[in-house]
Amino acid sequence: MKKWNEYSLRTQVIIVFGLTQILLFSLIFYFITLNYRDFYLDQVEENLKNNIKLIKNDNSIKNNIGNIDQLDEIIKEIGSSIETRITIIDIDGKVLADSRYNPYIMEDHSNRPEIKDVIEGNDYGLSSRESATLNQDMYYVASSQNINGEKVVIRLAKSLENINQIIRGDIYKYLIFLLILLILSNLLVWYYSKSIIKPLKRIKNMAKEIATGKRNKIGDVKYSNSELGSLVQEYNRLGQELDSKIDRLMEEKNKLTAILNSMTEGVIATDENKKILMMNPKACEILNVNCAKIEGKNFISEIRDHRFDEYLNKVLEKRDNYSIEMTFKNPDKIYLECNFQTITDHKKQIIGAVIVLIDVTRLRKLEEMRKDFVANVSHELKTPLTSIRGYADTIVENEIEDYDTIKRFVGIISKEATRLNLLINDLLDLSKLEADYFELKPEELDNILDKPLRILENEADKKEIEIIKQFEDNLPLVKMNKSQIENLLINLIDNAIKYNERGGKIFIRAYKKKGKVYMEIEDNGMGIPEGDQDRIFERFYRVDKARSKDMGGTGIGLSIVKHIIKGHNSEIEVKSVEGQGTNFKFYLHIAS
Repeated sequence: MKKWNEYSLRTQVIIVFGLTQILLFSLIFYFITLNYRDFYLDQVEENLKNNIKLIKNDNSIKNNIGNIDQLDEIIKEIGSSIETRITIIDIDGKVLADSRYNPYIMEDHSNRPEIKDVIEGNDYGLSSRESATLNQDMYYVASSQNINGEKVVIRLAKSLENINQIIRGDIYKYLIFLLILLILSNLLVWYYSKSIIKPLKRIKNMAKEIATGKRNKIGDVKYSNSELGSLVQEYNRLGQELDSKIDRLMEEKNKLTAILNSMTEGVIATDENKKILMMNPKACEILNVNCAKIEGKNFISEIRDHRFDEYLNKVLEKRDNYSIEMTFKNPDKIYLECNFQTITDHKKQIIGAVIVLIDVTRLRKLEEMRKDFVANVSHELKTPLTSIRGYADTIVENEIEDYDTIKRFVGIISKEATRLNLLINDLLDLSKLEADYFELKPEELDNILDKPLRILENEADKKEIEIIKQFEDNLPLVKMNKSQIENLLINLIDNAIKYNERGGKIFIRAYKKKGKVYMEIEDNGMGIPEGDQDRIFERFYRVDKARSKDMGGTGIGLSIVKHIIKGHNSEIEVKSVEGQGTNFKFYLHIAS
């Protein structure tokens, strides 16, 4: 059997209400029935008393009070007309007349309760009992009256069978009515409880959805009382607070995710069992792993590097923090600065570890480049200085008097000094390009070749090289720093002259294409070997070192070109076939 608290609220309400109704209706029915019978008896009593007064004042009775036979006939006639038993009894209890029975054979009535009450001096005698004569339940009212000087007792009796039938009929009707009322009231309670239970169930389901984050407030719930309304309001307030907290947590999470995703450092978090909790995209990129569904996987099975596992174990076991630099294949060799640190809870217990990976490959390469640059600069400076010093020492120490020899030595010294000056100027230009930002302005390209051709005209004429300008008509304004583009063109045209054959040609083109203006410098000279084309923009790199030095090259010109192109947010590409020529192409953005 179920316990009371295991029943639903609706069942409990219906059971309590039903039992209360049954008890209440039973009490009401009992009191109604009791008072109902008394009401009918009072009505009967009042009616009988009135009839007694009428009979007392009836002239036919007054005139025949001494004639028993005639009196009996009159009484029978009156009793029949009013459907009431009438009995007239003398003071000694002898029946003088009776409307239902022969008075001569009727027994003494002095012992009847109602008669005794009257004889004893009461105005009326009342009694309710089964008549010994008629064998019926009767209600008796007796009264002592003086008729024409003779003292008699007039007793009227009414059968209770009709009253009992009426009461039984009414009781049956009341029972039917109360039963219908009980059923209707319970149906009403059931329906009303449904109007309470249904929104409560809906509120409960919505509260579950609030708890799981599927909604942030109780929706449109129809309620029938202020208590449910207050409950809905409280749930909505709770839902709004919960939603606000969830929003704040999501906001913090999104901030953290955005920060982690935008970090240039890789971040990995693991639990105490070395299961990956989080890994930002940079860490996945550095370690060359797939970030999809990485959470929950074992660290060593994904990273597969014993050094990481070793330091992770140290952090989790010894509570120490470690920082170490190591190399890693990704698939290229990279340099990583790795920081291992513990994660603790509020009780200072270790619950995991965090690893921060800093890619220092670029720094290491810059250090190597710096070393190479210093070595190259030292070498490039040392070579002409050694030559200058050697020839100068030769002139001074050997006391050479031959003018032609001295002139030849001084010429070499002058040439090396010029080369040294060019090298220093190129280094200064390169340094300035790397350090400074130059402003881009809308400029025309039509006269951009004037300065470069004026400077290089003599060199081109010496080798009988023809420079052909092929510019489209009506070229739009482009965004550029004119002096830097002129410097770029001087370097590219100078190289095209130096590495071209006598009588060669140089084509300089400019044309609009796909929202940009392209420029090409093409020669039909010796070309660049395919293996050297990717390195020609490096500082001090020369394809043919001996020939480059003979021609006065410093090895920095194309590096300057690359930096100028970069400053114009552009790109430069080279196409060359050895023995056929070289083509340099870059673009400039059209000014809006």
